[in-house]
Amino acid sequence: MADKKTHQTFFTRLRIGLEEGIRFARGEQSLRVTDVLEQPPAWKPSEIIRLRRRLRMTRSTFAQVV
Repeated sequence: MADKKTHQTFFTRLRIGLEEGIRFARGEQSLRVTDVLEQPPAWKPSEIIRLRRRLRMTRSTFAQVV
């Protein structure tokens, strides 16, 4: 069970997020930025099969890793 001191309700998390957004808009706080690729590279099914076999992974294990 989660510790009550660290467990926050949805409303509390939402309030904190909005307060951080206001401080950021005012220039009082900077936010962490994460770069995300626009689109993952396209793989052909045969390339995925070849990679999975080279790694000697079952389909279920490969799916859990990816």
